[in-house]
Amino acid sequence: MLYFVICEDDSQMRIRVKSVVEEILERYSVENFKIVEFDNFEDVIVFRKDEIKEDDHCIHLFDIEINGSKNGLQLAKQIRENDYSSEIIFLTSHVELSFNVFKYKLRVLDFIAKDYDLDDKVFDALKIALQLYNEKFSDKSKYLTVKTKEKLHRIPFANIHYIDAKNSNKKICLHTDDCDLEFYDTLKKITEKLDSRFIQCHRSYIINADKIDTINSDYSNLYVLLRNGTRISVSRTHLKELKSHVRL
Repeated sequence: MLYFVICEDDSQMRIRVKSVVEEILERYSVENFKIVEFDNFEDVIVFRKDEIKEDDHCIHLFDIEINGSKNGLQLAKQIRENDYSSEIIFLTSHVELSFNVFKYKLRVLDFIAKDYDLDDKVFDALKIALQLYNEKFSDKSKYLTVKTKEKLHRIPFANIHYIDAKNSNKKICLHTDDCDLEFYDTLKKITEKLDSRFIQCHRSYIINADKIDTINSDYSNLYVLLRNGTRISVSRTHLKELKSHVRL
């Protein structure tokens, strides 16, 4: 589900922003969406905790200053602790606060002043947000979603080098272009979520065939060498399948 989360304590402004959201949804024939409205940040936090699921995506439109215990920057910071893929658009009369966006490292899509051309600016920001959403989630089979202790991660298949289960207690380590992620699962369950570019080369390893540089088929020292220089063990039982699967 795609959620548009509006938080604005001025009811007229809230209606105005919602009308722009409805306009762009109609213009681009967006399906499977829901618009939700709030006049305080506390209710946004409760909503996200109770309603937002793993495969949902949010486009937030927040006034940056609302009466209450939190401001928009603090709310966005709390959201980013567990969700770095959703989009955040700030609407404000306090343009001077825009510098704090960089201080908080919030990855905000836009910071729109409540002055002239507000509707056009919101429309343009939403257009970009929808483009990003379509690029990221229109084909969910190209992403693997994993949950670590701290965060939920959506990893593009193309960024995954290999996955290993060397450790005990069902701990998996996923190795990507940018980082290594550890979480609890089994290789069998992970395999069911992957596409045909991934192949198990050993009882402890799944590799991305697109990342293979060399296959050493000497039975005394079986391994694959990935393009990033990583050497992965290959078992004899998986060698034939691996060689038929890969075209070097």
